[in-house]
Amino acid sequence: MLGKTDQAKYPIVPEAVEFVRERRLTVDELSDQSYTSILDRAENRLRQAIETGSISSEWQDDNVEILSFPVAVYLATILHDDWVRRRFALAESRRASRFLANENLDRIIEIASKTFDWKVDHSGTDMNKGIQTLRINFKNYVKNAVRIREPKWKLTNRQLNNGFVHVSKDEAARLLEEEIQNRILSRISETVAEEPDFLRERIGRLRNLVAERKGTGAFWELPKAVVFTAIPSCMRNLYNSVESGRHISHAGRFALTCFLVNIGASQEEIMRLFKTAADFDERKTRYQVEHIAGTKGGKTKYTPPKCATLKTHGLCISPDQICSQISHPLSYYRRRIRPTLHKDRKHARS
Repeated sequence: MLGKTDQAKYPIVPEAVEFVRERRLTVDELSDQSYTSILDRAENRLRQAIETGSISSEWQDDNVEILSFPVAVYLATILHDDWVRRRFALAESRRASRFLANENLDRIIEIASKTFDWKVDHSGTDMNKGIQTLRINFKNYVKNAVRIREPKWKLTNRQLNNGFVHVSKDEAARLLEEEIQNRILSRISETVAEEPDFLRERIGRLRNLVAERKGTGAFWELPKAVVFTAIPSCMRNLYNSVESGRHISHAGRFALTCFLVNIGASQEEIMRLFKTAADFDERKTRYQVEHIAGTKGGKTKYTPPKCATLKTHGLCISPDQICSQISHPLSYYRRRIRPTLHKDRKHARS
């Protein structure tokens, strides 16, 4: 059984859910001053997620930590913002993942099997790496690995025996991070929740923070010189994912940034786009954008990966007839934009 401290680390485990259920805490009760510490921690969890994309791993009271989680979920529901939903779920899942990385294999197996019904157990020692490994039913593996856009997570690149995939402890923690994130997202209702009077000030602070974090006119618009209809579907899919706050892989971010740099988007415009991402980190993003644009580092302006590389990373989405005739997303864009440029030149001469 998981103790109180464990429940504070992982507030989605059955023991924590049962603890909250037994308290029968209602929204009206939260208005009592005795619950101020719980509301403060819940607001702080959301504030940290919105500001930094990370939630602190430290707390002072197990009960407050456990109870503040469902209250934070409730506050996120009131905010009714998909970007907040995703950013909060991501921050909470990463917090849990940090704890999981320091657990022993038995504890990871217990959490995975009891909370998410994983079929998982010990598989022995990886003789090449000298580390203890786990084996996870391939259905549990695929369900979560499919959202991790790195080649090593593809089932074809894993050791598969009798329907089980072998993973290290760190890899199991990473897969559980995906599972936890999805569970939290499902708990944050997409319907508009009523905003009680006693929470109005807290919700107002959080809404102001969201507006400040996203910035005025948060959703980026392509430069007027860019022809959106000429952008290949792979890049449009990445663009739409970032704009809506969905997570995309490192390879996807690199490809999209390279593409936008090469079709005329400024560094600040690209920064504004990525500011809507749930896991946005301004310092890291600025460094990466400047490096790709060639204004920092080796002063080399990067071009996006070729189509073959995009396919390898699972980024080739809904290819059309033109895709079969080209080998690079910039070639697609140039081919699609050529008639437009020709029309503009003809219009200028007339």
